[in-house]
Amino acid sequence: MFGFAKKPDLIVRSNINCGGCIKGVTPTLDSHPQVKKWKVDTENPEKLLSIWGTISFEELHKSISEAGFEVSKN
Repeated sequence: MFGFAKKPDLIVRSNINCGGCIKGVTPTLDSHPQVKKWKVDTENPEKLLSIWGTISFEELHKSISEAGFEVSKN
């Protein structure tokens, strides 16, 4: 069985803070070829976005910004 038990490859702070924001960023992250899986911890004050995949911070920042959100290095 293939799973994602390993730690995320990239964790960043974000302003993705609610279900509507998650819905807004989902198409961007789900369609990115370098993102295998992602999740946002909206309960965490820093709204941590965890990414499994090979995307660089710079590419993630560009994609998230184009979707109308912000990320910063954790």
